Amino acid sequence: MPAGVNSFLKNIVNAYNKKESKLAEEEKREPELMPPISSHTLRHTGCTRLGGNNVNPKVMQYVMGCWMSSGHSFSTDRSGAKNIQMHRSQ
Repeated sequence: MPAGVNSFLKNIVNAYNKKESKLAEEEKREPELMPPISSHTLRHTGCTRLGGNNVNPKVMQYVMGCWMSSGHSFSTDRSGAKNIQMHRSQ
């Protein structure tokens, strides 16, 4: 899945940059090109937005899927699940 999303994003960025380069050349100015975007970039953006809206870090871990991987401190016990449910309803 990420490879398909990344390919789609790459095509969007390339199309925009091509159009912007042509327009900038016609207007005799420097083009304002988009940097590469990936599914990982979008994941970081989403997490940053959640943090900016004061979302509980445990909820952010759950939403981002970190609870599935080892090495993260997300609690899978009943009290952890209860915390998430209470936060979602607020």
